[in-house]
Amino acid sequence: MKTDEMYERLVDFFKEYGSGNPRVLVDRNITLLRAKQDNTEKEAVALLYEKYERKITRLYEKNEELLAQVKIRAKKRKRKREHPEPEIRKTEPEEAIPDMTIGESLVDAFKRNWDMYHDAVTNIPDERWRTGDIPYLTPARIIYHVLECVDYYSNPTSEGYVWGHRFNIDWEKNVTPEQWPTKEQTKIYLEEMMKKFDGWLQGLSDSDLLSPEKAFPWTGKTTLGRALYLLVHCRQHMGEINAELRRNELPRIEWR
Repeated sequence: MKTDEMYERLVDFFKEYGSGNPRVLVDRNITLLRAKQDNTEKEAVALLYEKYERKITRLYEKNEELLAQVKIRAKKRKRKREHPEPEIRKTEPEEAIPDMTIGESLVDAFKRNWDMYHDAVTNIPDERWRTGDIPYLTPARIIYHVLECVDYYSNPTSEGYVWGHRFNIDWEKNVTPEQWPTKEQTKIYLEEMMKKFDGWLQGLSDSDLLSPEKAFPWTGKTTLGRALYLLVHCRQHMGEINAELRRNELPRIEWR
């Protein structure tokens, strides 16, 4: 059997039994075989076909129409391989890359993050704000924790920070619903932390961001790593909030 027909039969096989684009799956397996055994494409196709030959044969039993389609596709593949079409270069101008520093890019990323948290405080129903199906999944609790971390990680040092100083609450401990911050208190805290964190970012040059991180070394090797660590942390907890809203059939916060 010729290589092109074996290839097209493999496409049908992965279409039937694989998960994903069948041609991509065939090409990926061929590439892996070539890298592993240092053989030609023709040899790799033959090896791959041999591996699945029994199942492929059953696939075409009593299905002459499918087999005929394979032969047609194989001929087209051969023609395309032997007479490739010239590449058409795009004439459209490429989109200009924004002239932004690393710090400005981070401020932009965090702006979308702050917008999501603002929407959460505004749109989560009042009756769900200080309660959750389990204590941990209380929106007021999660967002309070996020904002405390923003407060902490935008400081020049990890020493001396007093956790729980804002509302005299340890977020890791269960308290009565009335003890969690109200929406209004949380909005004020959010606005303050936005200004504090963005001010810290805007005061850093690209060189500063790429310098070794000494104050919070567990967040990464550079100051940029510290900022990204916090962004990931914020997104993680927003995911928890959205998962809980989905589970309770409530409108979720638009992802940005």
